[in-house]
Amino acid sequence: MPFVTDSFLRTAVGEILQRYGTAFGAQWHADPDRLRVEAVALLERFGAVTAVPGGMLVRPLVGRYRHTVATVKPRVTTETLF
Repeated sequence: MPFVTDSFLRTAVGEILQRYGTAFGAQWHADPDRLRVEAVALLERFGAVTAVPGGMLVRPLVGRYRHTVATVKPRVTTETLF
């Protein structure tokens, strides 16, 4: 299984926060390492990765999602009374 290092994950999370910043709340911007840990834990619960010291092993099913790009729609602002 391919090995992805923690340092690569830290860099990737930083780039994701910059690219899709409006889709993430302030708590994730304040603690990007927690976002990385939570994302890896979620992927592990789905059986997509196995966390190991220094990174994670990527299971074969993840290969079908390579080069997938998410798009975030801008929020529609609503008028308020005040």
